[in-house]
Amino acid sequence: MDTRGDMNTGWQINFDLYTLVKDILKEWYIILVLSFSAFLLSYTWQYVHYQPSYTISTTFIAGSRNAYTNIYSDLSNTSETAEKFTQIINSNILRKKVAEEINMAYMPGKVSATVVENTNLIELKVVEETPKLAYDVLNAVLNNYNKVSGSLLNNTVMTVLLKPEIPEQPDHPFSPWNGMCKAFLGTMLAMIVLIGGMSYFKDTVRREEDIEVKLETHLIGSLCHEKKYSNRKKKMKKSDNQKKSILFLDPMVSFRYTESMKKIASKISGAMKKRNAKTILVTSVLENEGKSTVAVNLALALREESERVLLIDGDLRKPAIYKIFQISPEEVENLGEALNGKSDLKHLIYTKKEYDLPMILNTIHYPDSTDMVSQDLMGEILNYLKQYYDYIIIDSSPMALVADTQELLGMTDAALLVVRQHMASARDINDAIAILNHDEKKLLGCVFNDVAGENFDLRQGVYGKYGNYGYYGYYRGNYDKYGYGQMREKRGEHDDK
Repeated sequence: MDTRGDMNTGWQINFDLYTLVKDILKEWYIILVLSFSAFLLSYTWQYVHYQPSYTISTTFIAGSRNAYTNIYSDLSNTSETAEKFTQIINSNILRKKVAEEINMAYMPGKVSATVVENTNLIELKVVEETPKLAYDVLNAVLNNYNKVSGSLLNNTVMTVLLKPEIPEQPDHPFSPWNGMCKAFLGTMLAMIVLIGGMSYFKDTVRREEDIEVKLETHLIGSLCHEKKYSNRKKKMKKSDNQKKSILFLDPMVSFRYTESMKKIASKISGAMKKRNAKTILVTSVLENEGKSTVAVNLALALREESERVLLIDGDLRKPAIYKIFQISPEEVENLGEALNGKSDLKHLIYTKKEYDLPMILNTIHYPDSTDMVSQDLMGEILNYLKQYYDYIIIDSSPMALVADTQELLGMTDAALLVVRQHMASARDINDAIAILNHDEKKLLGCVFNDVAGENFDLRQGVYGKYGNYGYYGYYRGNYDKYGYGQMREKRGEHDDK
């Protein structure tokens, strides 16, 4: 049993700077919202817990009653007086008298007395929550300290040098900015680390080397990342009318994409001729991996080789080929309508004149698409068309989301799996590979898609940016119903539920 999908590939395989940064940037909106929320919450928290304090002070000159004392004696006396004055301030008697004077049950605030260094000055300070209360407490202390000093200050004369004034500003004004910035940056950093860590541990295909290590198939070729919007402004709007279709014949498409597509088409053509195959199913595990664009460009590349090629949009849940070619729905007969017996089969084939490419298209969403493609009529249409075309390329639905591909697989000769860089998990890709190879090993290999930066190797040949998961999400319940769970059991794997 091949266990490449379960191997411990190590740090070198998992770490890729491009995909790591890409995952982080993809969640920039969440990061920004949470960081800004922390920014605002920090302000609220600081505002609720902010406790202003006001300091008011006055200065005494401490002198001895003895006229014959010298300056050194005064300095020594000042130090002793400050200690005694502190005892008086902290006495229960003074505190009670101050509380009575300001009409409170207890004396609030913090009161202290300190000596101004190398002077006979004593500074009396009161710290309180409001400027008015601080002023009242200081005045009450000045009015009552003589009444309770007793013999402690008999030999000292204390003269008020500066009269106290009500403070206008708190000691530490409310300044939440620093805390808010720290909360913003801290949350942002935490989110980046969290998303980066989750990205690191994703078991996806990040590099071409991963395909040989993790997947049970081989690489046919790679397609580089191509921009689908002409500028950033249009990208932000994400309008389908402004979005550029990626067709390798377009002169605006990069040289490396064009050359890569030609190499892939050449390899697929050779493989199909060896198998005497005419029909090939192009699919992916998830939505938005670029399978429709790969199918279109494969058809164009084979048509360039003067082959008779027919392109069929077999994705009846979310058809896309008519959008890629910018074809109006009114111009074509829908495959779905023909399968439902509502349209004439004679008019199904539509030819895009600019590319001389015959196509069978669909523009309508069919929720019962699995039943439609499983009927005998679809197989009869394909068998009939094989008589007139060298290659019939069918763009099908994502395998993990609906069962249409499994039904179409029995009607086709070969299959091609599109694997977008760092999107589907390696385990899910291997489940899809197991299904595609279940009966006759129809899978030719995989195309590594949307590869960017240092991961792209022109020798192998790599493509464009797509949207987010969405339309197929409703049908995810069919995941185990059509074979994924059974395939895992055969491979000795179990779902982690």
